This record gives sequence, structure tokens and C-alpha cells, in this order.
Amino acid sequence: MRPSGRFAAAALLTVVAACDGGPSSPWAAPPSLKVDLRVAVEPLEVGLLQPVTVTVDRYRQRDVDVVLRADFDEADWVEQERREAPEAPLGEGCWQRTEIVLLPVRGPGELEVPALRAEAVAADGAAATTAPVAVQ
Repeated sequence: MRPSGRFAAAALLTVVAACDGGPSSPWAAPPSLKVDLRVAVEPLEVGLLQPVTVTVDRYRQRDVDVVLRADFDEADWVEQERREAPEAPLGEGCWQRTEIVLLPVRGPGELEVPALRAEAVAADGAAATTAPVAVQ
């Protein structure tokens, strides 16, 4: 193997090893926005005090600091756990996954996981907001 071939193979193994075991990005390509936010809620039908997992994926360009606003109505939800993965590179920016486990404390009927918001700390006001999600 030529020296450049050895270097390429070693670099590829390093990239594969670094990515192994971590969550995969929900974006097929890096967003063009300064801040982007994705949310998934599972399951959408639960019993009283049964866990609901809210998965929030946040993207930011490298030069933007972002604050995630994820507050839940205490009359509807108890936050049982919040796990934040380390940031990972994505194109010219970074993305981070936060998993929030909620327990519904009111029912029966429909509850709402409220809109979540990621706000840039910089003065330009870049922000991303998700839509609310209904849970039965």
C-alpha cells in the first residue's frame, strides 16, 4: 500500500471509530440555517404515569451559541429525566441530541408536548421552533 493509501485508510478508520455507537444525525445534509431544530415524540398513546420520550435534535452553525427552551406544563407533565449527548460535527456546524423523558400526570384525554425553541444568543435573533405534538 502506498503511503497516501495508508493515511487514507487510517483516517477512514478514525472517522468510523469516532462515529460508532453514537446517534445518527436526523439531517440528510447539514442545514443552511444558523439554527435548526427537530423533535420526535414516542409513544403518542400512553397511560397515566407511563413514560413519553421527547427527542430534540438541535443544529447550530459553529459561530452561533444556542439556548434550548424546553419547558413543560407541570399540570400535565413531570420531567423524569433529561439526557444530553455531546455535540457532534455536522458540515460547517454542530448538532446535539437531547432526550427528555416525561410522565403524563393528567388524563384521560389529549395532552400537548408544547412547541420547543432554540434561540441564538447572538444579537441577530436566529431561532428555530418546533410544532406542538399531541399525546393521547
